[in-house]
Amino acid sequence: MDAKARWIGTPLLCADASVAITVVSPREITMETSPVCTWLAFPGVYKMKFTFDVIDFDNSALAGRYSVAGAGRLNLGGGSNPFRLSFPSKNTLLVKGATTAVLLPMSRLSASVLSLAVPKEEDVGGRKEEVSDEERSFWEQVSREDAISGYREYLTRYPKGRFQTAARAQMQVIEEREALDRDLKYWSAIKDSKDPKAMDAEDALWEKVKGSADAAEIRRYLDRYPRGVYAVPAQRRLNNLDAAKVRQDDLEFRMWDQIKDSRSIEDYKNYLQVYPNDLLADLAKSRLDILLRLRAGTEEMAFWNTIRESSRADDFREYLQRYPEGKYADLSRMLVKQLDALKGEREELELWETVKNSQESADIDRYLTRYGNGRFAAIARQRQQELLRLKEGADVDFGKYFALVIGNNDYRHFGKLKTARGDAESVAAILTGEYGYQVTTLKDATRKQILDALSSLRRRLSGKDNLLIYYAGHGSLDRDTGRGYWLPVDADVDSPANWISTNDISDALKAMSAKHVMVVADSCYGGTLTRSVNVTVKGSDYLRRMAEKRTRVVLTSGGVEPVLDEGGQGHSVFARAFLDILAKNPGILEGTRLFEELRRPVVANAPQTPEYSDILYAGHDGGDFLFVCRPNKPKKN
Repeated sequence: MDAKARWIGTPLLCADASVAITVVSPREITMETSPVCTWLAFPGVYKMKFTFDVIDFDNSALAGRYSVAGAGRLNLGGGSNPFRLSFPSKNTLLVKGATTAVLLPMSRLSASVLSLAVPKEEDVGGRKEEVSDEERSFWEQVSREDAISGYREYLTRYPKGRFQTAARAQMQVIEEREALDRDLKYWSAIKDSKDPKAMDAEDALWEKVKGSADAAEIRRYLDRYPRGVYAVPAQRRLNNLDAAKVRQDDLEFRMWDQIKDSRSIEDYKNYLQVYPNDLLADLAKSRLDILLRLRAGTEEMAFWNTIRESSRADDFREYLQRYPEGKYADLSRMLVKQLDALKGEREELELWETVKNSQESADIDRYLTRYGNGRFAAIARQRQQELLRLKEGADVDFGKYFALVIGNNDYRHFGKLKTARGDAESVAAILTGEYGYQVTTLKDATRKQILDALSSLRRRLSGKDNLLIYYAGHGSLDRDTGRGYWLPVDADVDSPANWISTNDISDALKAMSAKHVMVVADSCYGGTLTRSVNVTVKGSDYLRRMAEKRTRVVLTSGGVEPVLDEGGQGHSVFARAFLDILAKNPGILEGTRLFEELRRPVVANAPQTPEYSDILYAGHDGGDFLFVCRPNKPKKN
């Protein structure tokens, strides 16, 4: 029949559907239909059942109660309420002239209005009821499963829920279907029986299947009774169901036309929820798969753009967790390795910065325990040795330290030098500031000034003191005698009267009471002061023995050869190396080790070879000069 309906104020568009009218008795008349309807473009199947309580022949109207249950996306719920069907006056329910009132066939009757009453807000507990997301989600799940156990569970959880009426209505439909299945099983058991009572089985079977919307149930009757009493209405019923199926397929095609060009994932999900196994389902699944992959690619690119400049390895690990086979997976793995390595280097550097100047061996041990082969491992082990020497030398009386530092640039009769005076100033500054020396500095000194300074130191120093003499200036060699000379600024080219020979220096040092004396000569032919290179081998009580023995040693910038006056960033190459090593010393530095560390950078950067040995005929007794840095002074690396 034709009907119009509104669902919560919105028109409900339905495809044609067959209507089954069952007349059990004048007091038991029902009408059932299962139309496929669309609400807000989401189709669903509605099961409707009308029970007639009133047949008003005078006004051509029917009244009673209806129940409805829906399934499909956004087509949830249902209920049971009164209804009234009013027919046009030209279609009467009463056949005139008949002695009794009868019902006309209703398959072609046209109802002007089908008014489905939706429960009002005040009908639900006297207040407007809101549905929680949890209840709605559970109801959707139960509706999809369409089982009595699910509906019963819903009613247990939500006894006053929004969909309680629909749940009870759907349970009734399922119970009737299960009852029909039981009857059919019963029929299968008795169909070949000779019992006369079984002769009523056809009537019983037809009574159960005649109102069914399932074509398979009607076919069961026709398969059993192809020429039965109800074969004609059964075939008609079957034809009507097939026609309804065709109309449903038409609805599927109409829905497909609406979404076929869509790029919305939800459109195809909605379609497959309604038609999961129908004609166009495979195509819909293919489109859905493409869109999902496109969205995944877009999401991957968006995520990558947020981390591509990151310096955190964890960001790229998260990318790999999300997209293990992603477009940037290989690059991410490489970046994770690189950033982990950088993090390790950064952590090592941070730890080293905190311990490198420590006076505690435990701090250095902490670094070496974690980074035994690390970037600063060699320096750390050297630092440990220095701390050990400091500890061993803590109870050693090293005495006082004095220095005579000479730097000559402005010669009267020889070529002027560029760096000698600046070298002397820098050496005096580091000896005073970082080693606690009492320093006498001579700049552009004459022969008399130098000899007077040596004489003053001879009178001033005791047997426990230490003296360092640093000379930067011109030197000369008498090739006939093999004797070397320091040249004061008043030295004459043609007369050696104002020259200071190495023998003069040796005699002056021999006469001094100071226990340890070291001469550092940055001049040409300085090697004439030395005898031979003799690096002392350290023993377990090395520092104590070196501190106790009389020492007269010399460190020269070259052998019997000219040396460079520049090349060390404002200093001579030799002075630059000498200053750097003193600046890095964190504790006690022996003269032999100073020479070992200084020789390589000088040889690598200048055509000269430094020498270190005891001074000829100056009273050397096998000791070594010790540079003792002031405690807790931070050192460079």
